[in-house]
Amino acid sequence: MENKEKKNVEVIFEGHIEKIFGKDCLKDIEPLYNKVIENRDNNVKCGRYGDDPATIELIIYLRHKMRENKLISSEPISNYLKSIPKTKEEYKELFENFLENDGKDRNWLTEEYQERFPYSYESEPESHINDYTDDGWNYFEYLNQNNQNYDYELEWFYVEENKVVHIYYNELDHYLTYLLYAIRTGKENDRIIQGKNIKIDLKKID
Repeated sequence: MENKEKKNVEVIFEGHIEKIFGKDCLKDIEPLYNKVIENRDNNVKCGRYGDDPATIELIIYLRHKMRENKLISSEPISNYLKSIPKTKEEYKELFENFLENDGKDRNWLTEEYQERFPYSYESEPESHINDYTDDGWNYFEYLNQNNQNYDYELEWFYVEENKVVHIYYNELDHYLTYLLYAIRTGKENDRIIQGKNIKIDLKKID
C-alpha cells in the first residue's frame, strides 16, 4: 500500500492488520482500503463516524476475517440475549443486562481471543459496559443498495426504523472500527481513549 505521505493513523492501522491477520490480508484489502482513502481525499460525504460504502464493506470483511480466525463469536446475538429487541433502547438494555449478569464468565469471547489478547479478555465485561457498545454507523443504505444478504444476527446488527447498527463483538472490533473512522475522517493520529487493553496486547505481538 504505497500511499504518499501516510498519516500516522494509517501506519498504525496497516501495522495492526499485518500483526493480526498477516501480510496477505493487507493485499486482500488493498482495493477497498485505497477506496476509503480516495473518498477521504476527495471529500466524499460520509457519516459522523466515517461510515460510507467503502468503510462499511471493509469493516464487514475484517469482521469476517476475525470470525475466520476465531477471534469473535460465530453465534447469533440472540443466543446471548433473552429476547429479540425491536428498538435501539431494547437492544442496549438487553445486551448490557447480559454483560452484567450472564456475561461475567466472558462466554461470548473465544478461546483464541483469550490466548492472543489476554489483557483485553480480562478487561471484560467491565470495559464493554463502560467504554463501548455499538459503533454508531448506519449500514441500512449499504445493505439495501447492494442487496447484501447478510445474517443480521450473526453480524450483531440491530434495526431501528431506517437504521442498521452493529453491536461490537469485543475490544478489537471496536478498535479497528475506530481506526477506520480516524482514517476516513482525516485524523492524523490514534487518539482513542478506550481500547487501552487491546493496545497493550497488540504491542506484545512481534
